[in-house]
Amino acid sequence: MSIDACARLVAKGDPDRFAATMATALPARAPLLVLYAFNIEVARAPWASKESLISHMRLQWWRDIVDQAGRSARPAHEVAGPLVDLILTQGLDRTLLGAMITARQFDIDRQAFEGFDALCSYLGASAGNLMQLAGQALGSKSSNSSVFQAGGIALGALNLLRAAPRLTDVAAAPFDVADHGLITRIAQFGLIQLETARQGQGTCTQNERAAFLPLWQVQPLLQKAARLPALIGLDQLVQHPLGRSFGLVKAGILGLW
Repeated sequence: MSIDACARLVAKGDPDRFAATMATALPARAPLLVLYAFNIEVARAPWASKESLISHMRLQWWRDIVDQAGRSARPAHEVAGPLVDLILTQGLDRTLLGAMITARQFDIDRQAFEGFDALCSYLGASAGNLMQLAGQALGSKSSNSSVFQAGGIALGALNLLRAAPRLTDVAAAPFDVADHGLITRIAQFGLIQLETARQGQGTCTQNERAAFLPLWQVQPLLQKAARLPALIGLDQLVQHPLGRSFGLVKAGILGLW
């Protein structure tokens, strides 16, 4: 399974996850890069065209890839092919993959969430399922699925906050960046999920814990967002380069995130 194209896609489209993946043991990198490349592909689909029908068709194409894995010829696509290989070799939960695709249909509509519960459900179906699948790809079983789900939601909360200003610029804001109360609530929710993942990581093997490395920035940045929600609208929710580098080293070597 060649994953060079997946690696290039993740390095360019999701540099934080790529950096975290490069900090993992070599055997863990390939499955993680394939999943992260798939995530980029489905996340981009809603923005591929101004015509919603085309965006829906792109998502449906990915749904067909997942549904037909092992029942039709291996796709030649540079991401879909390795994804099918991973589904078949690791027994990835196709329901979770399908839910990730379905979640992106919300992005096509370019509308705000209908309440906090809808926002939380979106985070679970997208980022939560991605980290749960990352755990599966590294050998985890259903007994600790909620731990990976919580970690993914925490990271998803951070990524949503960081993306909000750019989405606002294209009239597709998922929430009002001037609603500081909501921003604080999202950040605090993410921190609660992060703590849940931390408390449960003891149920995971050393190999499976590689799926958690993308969480290395979550605590400092969500704490900053909760304390200074105005930073979201200014697109200034960032970490000092030294703190960023130290956090990744600490997560990679000590497993502390």
